[in-house]
Amino acid sequence: MIWIRQKHFDEWILKISECNTGGHDDGEVEVQFPKDVVVHSTGDHIHSIVSTIYPSFENHLDDPSYFQDKAILVPTNEEFNATNDYILGLMKDEVKTYMSSNSLCEIELPDFFEESIYSSVVLNGFKVSRISNHKLTLKIGVPVMLLRNIEQTKGLCNGTRLHIVRIGRHVIEA
Repeated sequence: MIWIRQKHFDEWILKISECNTGGHDDGEVEVQFPKDVVVHSTGDHIHSIVSTIYPSFENHLDDPSYFQDKAILVPTNEEFNATNDYILGLMKDEVKTYMSSNSLCEIELPDFFEESIYSSVVLNGFKVSRISNHKLTLKIGVPVMLLRNIEQTKGLCNGTRLHIVRIGRHVIEA
């Protein structure tokens, strides 16, 4: 049943992307969304999305298969951070925060201007695609997505979804 709904959605989104909605297309088309893909907001859009995609989230944290056919995609890093913080707040386990290396290489003649431009505060504040954030906050049970190809023959490639099972001081097991 889920596969049929997904296939229905896949076909619908392809029609949209190919400008093949069935009506006259003069550059502006009104699109009717299927009822089963609309999330009704109760005022808090993050709560509405999470509770629709992951109903009874707290009761399924020990079940990795619960997360296999579900995902939330957001358009901006800010929305990702807000959604991630909300989901982590639903989980009872202790949070573990990992930080990237935050010191600069020493140079022979430090220049105040260069030092202020390339300070760790400035570098750690960057939040752009393809560069990992300075701060990574995790809990046991949280779903994560692999962003690098590690070993493709074993399925560890970009886009693979994993489930955190153990958190160490320097190692994360998923």
